[in-house]
Amino acid sequence: MDDTDHQYFAFINLLFRSFHNVFGQKFGWLSGLGRQYRTVKLPSKMLEAIETLIEKHPECGYSSKADFVKDAVRHHYCWHVHKIRFKEE
Repeated sequence: MDDTDHQYFAFINLLFRSFHNVFGQKFGWLSGLGRQYRTVKLPSKMLEAIETLIEKHPECGYSSKADFVKDAVRHHYCWHVHKIRFKEE
């Protein structure tokens, strides 16, 4: 990581803390952010498709629905971060 990456993550952290302070405490809907894990609801058809993929394609390397979803979110997040950076440069 170079200085630009550290500055970017420091900025995101500052935005998150500001957002949490302004909205989270006022409305109370961010009260669980201190926990290590949280729950996300997904449509049952989507989860069934993920389960089928995991069962029929072990070569993909996913051991659970949670494993698949974490990987999908990670890829989507990284794509957006690089897309934003590319536009700025």
